[in-house]
Amino acid sequence: MIIRASAKKEILKIALATIIFLILLYILFNALDISLQTMALVFFAVIVIAFLASVALWYIYQHHYIQLGEKEVIYRTGVLNIRTITISYNKIDNIRTKRSLLSRILGLVDILIDTPGEKDIEIVAKDMPYAEYQVFYTKLREKLRESSSSPPSGYP
Repeated sequence: MIIRASAKKEILKIALATIIFLILLYILFNALDISLQTMALVFFAVIVIAFLASVALWYIYQHHYIQLGEKEVIYRTGVLNIRTITISYNKIDNIRTKRSLLSRILGLVDILIDTPGEKDIEIVAKDMPYAEYQVFYTKLREKLRESSSSPPSGYP
């Protein structure tokens, strides 16, 4: 099972920043008495840049996922600089979630997976869809039960 991150929160931030920027530009252009044609051209450029930034974020977030393997959890992030973290089920010590108010509104959750002996949290998978997380968590708990009940490797 694979859960891909959602770019909803970041795209919403871009949209809000774009709206605020356009309002400020409108006020500035009116104060400087700039022509309507120039104003329209600048507004169009700002909207195109915001759209391209949103598409780029969506693409980046498609390469940000957490997956349940046969014997491990795999977390992968990055497009050019790819980072992969693999943790076997029997090493997982703690699974937590973090949800801000905005995350709750957008239906997102941050998944935090910890292992014993590590100072920092091993995996922090941000902005995962909450509905998919619930299924992921149930399957992960099953895998954790299976890995703790099976004998250590090397036993007959």
